[in-house]
Amino acid sequence: MDFHALGEDLLQQHVLSHVSFVTMARLQCTCTLMRNIGRRIARQPYVRTHMLKGYTSEPPAETSLLTVGELTHVLGRAQVSTAEVEREAGSDENLRCALGDCLERARGELGADDAPSGRGSSLRGALRDVAQARALLARLAMPARPDICLVFASKAMAGVAEVLATLLPTSCVVFGAVSNRGVIGSHGACVSEVDSDAQPLIAATLIHLAGTRIYPFFEPRTDPHTRARVPCADVTDAVARARERAARGAPAESATLLVLADGADGLMRGAGLIEQLHGKGIPALGGLVERDPAGTLLLRAPHRAELRAGLRRGDGSIGLLLEGCHVAVPAVTRGATPISPHEWDVVEAESSSRAVCPGHNASQHVVKTLAGPRQPDCEGNGGSAPRRTTPLQALHELAAQHGGSLPSPLYLALRPNSTDARRRLVHPVQVLHHTGALAVESEVGVGELCGFASVNAQGSSDELALCARAARGRLTGAGPTLCVSFVCCGRGVGFHQAADKETLPLRSEFPDATCVGFFAAGELGPRPFGEAGSDREDEPALMGFTAVHALLRFNAQ
Repeated sequence: MDFHALGEDLLQQHVLSHVSFVTMARLQCTCTLMRNIGRRIARQPYVRTHMLKGYTSEPPAETSLLTVGELTHVLGRAQVSTAEVEREAGSDENLRCALGDCLERARGELGADDAPSGRGSSLRGALRDVAQARALLARLAMPARPDICLVFASKAMAGVAEVLATLLPTSCVVFGAVSNRGVIGSHGACVSEVDSDAQPLIAATLIHLAGTRIYPFFEPRTDPHTRARVPCADVTDAVARARERAARGAPAESATLLVLADGADGLMRGAGLIEQLHGKGIPALGGLVERDPAGTLLLRAPHRAELRAGLRRGDGSIGLLLEGCHVAVPAVTRGATPISPHEWDVVEAESSSRAVCPGHNASQHVVKTLAGPRQPDCEGNGGSAPRRTTPLQALHELAAQHGGSLPSPLYLALRPNSTDARRRLVHPVQVLHHTGALAVESEVGVGELCGFASVNAQGSSDELALCARAARGRLTGAGPTLCVSFVCCGRGVGFHQAADKETLPLRSEFPDATCVGFFAAGELGPRPFGEAGSDREDEPALMGFTAVHALLRFNAQ
């Protein structure tokens, strides 16, 4: 219980309800002690995570926590009125609001003021959402009022997420998404990484902060040719402070940006803010969810007037900028493994740009000619020059070495002409059969060394373990640790051939950490640990088949 938030009268009533005989002096002393405990709790950050799987039938009686009276009476009726909801809710204001929302939703689905006798199952499902939301909130057991609720739900549990938002304190920022690709959650030995919507699942994390400032925003999708602006003055000020600290050479105050978007075009609306964060030591991490007419993004920010009403949003991107008393370390893996025994030299490549509509250009990058594979005597005197070939011929030779087929996904692995440089992966877009050239997603430089690579589950786990060990030295402080995960929907059980393996290296290195996240249709973050990226470590990129994890440690002031 949040003793610090209780008024004097309520606190005394709480004490009297647990003590049969007490003098006024003892009562005041006990209240003072409890209030001091409450203040101490309020100064300490906490992270609480719990998951809940959806009911396949009616909720059992012991988990039906919404009953103030006999709510089974309401469940069994074919018609429910507003008066009956108020009578069943009694004096529980939160329950009355939640039931009222459910009743309004049922009316909208049924097209009538009261549910007809043949269509009572809609309201029954809504009440089941309330039961599950209250069960989830009871398991989270808040020691103090939460500042943030991160919630990720499968499509079948979207109603539970909506009800959960109504049951939380009005000052709590709700941030998350509804994903039909799967949800990730773990606390202690309890782990659920469900990479499909077949098993309904909701994972929620309550965060109480000590000195960390919160800046939520929502950018709706508009004309893709217009540059997105920084959404609000608070975010603008936070970016300005980061720029000023960087100019002074002062130690950067920890800041992190979490971004969710309903598709890559929705992410464009947050691009203006993300670009301003480059080089400021503020990592931007996130994922894409598939668009849904009902809205896939969950955001409620009570201290922002335009974000106070409603929860489900779509057609754009949402963000949560944290600034203050926390430490953030990205941990990104793909598990890229070379599949070609040798490399080629890129001897001919070109890039071109053409206008597809006013203000919008499309770029095309093509690798035309390779030289190699290199022979052992090429560098010696009198050695023969490496033969020239096309990327298509190189792919045919590689397929013959792998039994006639190529692994999927396939990447072009490029690195500078030096032995110690890390590879950067470029995704092939199309083979131009009439020339044998290969169109790729980004520019390729002449003189680079080129090979082919695919992904490997064991390589990805090993890479993430290295990330975790490197992060341990950077996660300073003794506060609670949270891992927010955005994992490609092509991974999961099919990739690892076992369940609950995506976050295992992180959970092994940080056994006290909790995890929450979802399986995404695209991941935003810095380049994977074993791959070369840009010159700026914090520059984010939209990638595929990656697992992007944000390790956050919240410390006291």
